[in-house]
Amino acid sequence: QAQTGRFNIQQIGDALTSYGKNTVNQNGKTYYTVQCGHGGWQSSVVVSLSPNGDVIWMSLNLVPLPAKVSPTAMLNLLKKNSDLGPIFFSIGANWLRISSPVPNNNMSEARLKAYVEQLVNTAVDTHDLWNSKTGEATAIFRSSSHPQKDLGPVVNAFRRLKSEGQ
Repeated sequence: QAQTGRFNIQQIGDALTSYGKNTVNQNGKTYYTVQCGHGGWQSSVVVSLSPNGDVIWMSLNLVPLPAKVSPTAMLNLLKKNSDLGPIFFSIGANWLRISSPVPNNNMSEARLKAYVEQLVNTAVDTHDLWNSKTGEATAIFRSSSHPQKDLGPVVNAFRRLKSEGQ
């Protein structure tokens, strides 16, 4: 078992072993993935270490971005970031994701697992905000037959949120 304190990438991997982690080596950088899901939704938590070792990053791709994004739904996600911090929603590599920066101090296997579980539980708890199949609410993403992305509504929603001083 890894010592309590500041984890290196190997200790992070060791702590995730009981979760059936997958080790990924890409461009000289190692990170881990852990399968998760709820109901029909399946994904993987990606766990990595910042270059300076101060932060353990956890991220989870929720749904792929479609061509057309609902501005109201995006605005709701941005507003939810204030409630969730330090966990936050973001967009990366054509996915809506939820991420958590975890300070790499006083770390233990139990604490690391608790942070992974917290991120997955937050994804599940906010399901109605991001799942386009949810009947209630504005579906966050509306599928479209147009292959190109229109980020105009996202930018406008962000500007509105900013101008409201939220």
